[in-house]
Amino acid sequence: MNNYDLDPEMEREIRKEELEWEKAVTDWQADSKAEREYYEQLEREQIAWKLRWPGHCPKCGGWGMFFVPGKLTGPPENCYPDESYPCEHLSDDKCHRCGGHLIEDNGNAVCDQCHWSFNDGIPEFIPN
Repeated sequence: MNNYDLDPEMEREIRKEELEWEKAVTDWQADSKAEREYYEQLEREQIAWKLRWPGHCPKCGGWGMFFVPGKLTGPPENCYPDESYPCEHLSDDKCHRCGGHLIEDNGNAVCDQCHWSFNDGIPEFIPN
C-alpha cells in the first residue's frame, strides 16, 4: 500500500481522472491559443484593410450595408430570415470603400476608382 492507504484499483481510478483533467486543460489551452491567434490575425487584416482604404465609410466599415443575421431554428413564429439594410452615412453616389464615385454598370453600382460593388469591407469576426 502507499502513503494514502488506497487500494491499487482506487489509485488507477484517481490517476485516470487526473489524466483526463490534464487532457481537458491541455485541450482548453490549445483552443485558447488558436482563438487568440485567430483574433490577432483578424486584427492584422483589419489594420491592413484600413491602411489600404483610408477613405472608407466609418459607419459601415466599407461594406455599404449592415447585416442582421436571422434565426432559422425553433418554432416557426420565432424564426426570421437574414436581413440587410443600406448604410446611409454617405450619399448614394459615393463608394463606401474608397470614397470614389459610384457609376451604374449593368444594373449594379460600381466604383469608378476601386471597382467596389458592395462586396468588400473591413474583415469581420466570423463565428464557427
